[in-house]
Amino acid sequence: MSINYYTDHRSGSCRRVSTVIEELGIQVNEIFVDLLAGENRSEKMLKLNPHGMLPVLVDELDNGEKLVLSEAAAINIYLCEKYNDNKLLPSDSERYQVLKWMSWGAEHFRQAAPIYFEENVMAALMGAQPNQARLREGEKLLEIHGAVLDQHLEGRNYIVGDHLTLADIDLAAALSQMPRSNIPFDRFKNIMRWANGLDKNVKSWRKTGIELNDGMNKALGISHSSKVVL
Repeated sequence: MSINYYTDHRSGSCRRVSTVIEELGIQVNEIFVDLLAGENRSEKMLKLNPHGMLPVLVDELDNGEKLVLSEAAAINIYLCEKYNDNKLLPSDSERYQVLKWMSWGAEHFRQAAPIYFEENVMAALMGAQPNQARLREGEKLLEIHGAVLDQHLEGRNYIVGDHLTLADIDLAAALSQMPRSNIPFDRFKNIMRWANGLDKNVKSWRKTGIELNDGMNKALGISHSSKVVL
């Protein structure tokens, strides 16, 4: 049976799933959906995900049914369980720490990054000026939640344990658009050390980062790749 994976490699959320697919060595049918062209709002995509968001995974199960999943965190948990991976999603007590940090990322840490991206990148593409009030709100969120993560990462190379887990992938995705959105994560030394360590030591993370950066640079008319891949 086959797995259809609807993605745009320029998306940080899609990067999360693409990294897990790389890590697990899964064969999928990758279907590109152009977010910048609004293809995620097509009738077909809205049937798969009424929110019109990516990524979306459609798994044809052995019993003939199709499992349709959206939301990167849910997809990644499903893939780890389907392929019995206990490293990205541990089976021991560390599992709940991974799930805790994934939930914390969704509720808190990843809230600031979309604001910076929308105001410093997407607004310019639409010929608009950044909303300074939104950027101030984004900075407040970043200061509060960035400080929490930075403190947690003191003396650590990974969010949980001594190896890559879904928690690292979920949280590091917030930095994916940093070279364009100018979100100031660089004020947090431990976050930057951790993120650059992932880029250096995790081949799948670096691969998806290069794909994202090159895709965004092309879309924005930038002829060179960013030196920093996060």
